[in-house]
Amino acid sequence: RMLRCPDIVEALGANPLTGRAVIDRILSFLGLARASAEAPDEPTYVLFDLDPADGLPFGRVVEAARMVGDALEALGLRGYPRTSGATGMHVLVPVVPGLTFDTVRLFARVVSEGLVRARPDLVTTVARVADRGPRVYLDHNQNGRGRSIASLYSVRPRPGAPVATPLRWEEVREGLDPRAFVDRMAGVWRELPELVNASNDFFIRTTDAGHATVVQEFVQRVYDAGHIFEGVYSGLYCVACEAFYNE
Repeated sequence: RMLRCPDIVEALGANPLTGRAVIDRILSFLGLARASAEAPDEPTYVLFDLDPADGLPFGRVVEAARMVGDALEALGLRGYPRTSGATGMHVLVPVVPGLTFDTVRLFARVVSEGLVRARPDLVTTVARVADRGPRVYLDHNQNGRGRSIASLYSVRPRPGAPVATPLRWEEVREGLDPRAFVDRMAGVWRELPELVNASNDFFIRTTDAGHATVVQEFVQRVYDAGHIFEGVYSGLYCVACEAFYNE
């Protein structure tokens, strides 16, 4: 069985956050931490890591991220943006199996250098921090086996415990405040246990009867709402985004 990503929150009776469902993002969290164990030398995505200079307004990061997205679209590719949970953003591009980290790193480098030529005032690929200036650093070298990259909804060791949060492109706009978004998401996480009669501050073992009851009730309600697909799917699957693609 495969859980679909559409609006399961509404099926459970929750109010969509800022007018939209958020369960698709929550479901994506369930498997994002797992790596491609069968092929550890094959990347599942190209990563564009946007790292702003100290003190640079987040609006500049947003501008750079949208520029990356536009460049990818011009190449016929789709990028998926997210906050990094720190001061920057990530844009990920799912790739088909069989590529190497050298290949995806080279692609990210070529695209990044093209963006630098277009907007040298906004972005840079200079590795030495002292030479970057007040710009957003496009770090293509983060595409590598064993690189330490925060997965979605990873809690970062910073004040307020921010998390790396996936976004839709329409959310990547001027005025985006990633911390405010995280605060709203935290409220939704606190409310979700109430939907399935669970406690969010009581730790139980997965073998306890109470745990099994909650899980069974949740799955049944999702199933009754028609959000569990039973059948065979053939297509591209991205481990990083925990999603299937038909494009």
